[in-house]
Amino acid sequence: MVSISRTAAKMFKEACKSKDLDPDDVYLRLFIQSNMAALTIDSLKNSTDDLHNKRGINIIIDNISNEWLSDAKIDYQSSDGATGFTVDTDDLPTAGSAGCGSCTGDAGCCG
Repeated sequence: MVSISRTAAKMFKEACKSKDLDPDDVYLRLFIQSNMAALTIDSLKNSTDDLHNKRGINIIIDNISNEWLSDAKIDYQSSDGATGFTVDTDDLPTAGSAGCGSCTGDAGCCG
C-alpha cells in the first residue's frame, strides 16, 4: 500500500500553497516515466486512477502505473544541499527510486 511520510505530506502542502493551490483541491500524482517513479501536482483525477488518502493528501496513481507503484513510499529528504521528494519502491523493473522528475500535471511540478 502506498505511503507518505509526515515530512513529505507537510512539504506537499507547502508546495501547493506556494503555487496558490489548496492542497485539498489537488492531487499528488504518482506515475511511471522512463522506467522511474515520478510525482506531480495534478488538479484532475481520471476515472481509471486509484485514489489513496494518506496523511490528508490525495494521492492518485493511474491504473497502469499502479502495478509497480502500489507499495511506493513517498518521502522528502534534505541532505548535502539536495532537497526534494523521493519515491522508493521495490517493484520497478529497473531503477527503484526517483524524485520529482516531471511537470506533466496541469498544475505544475511539486518541487
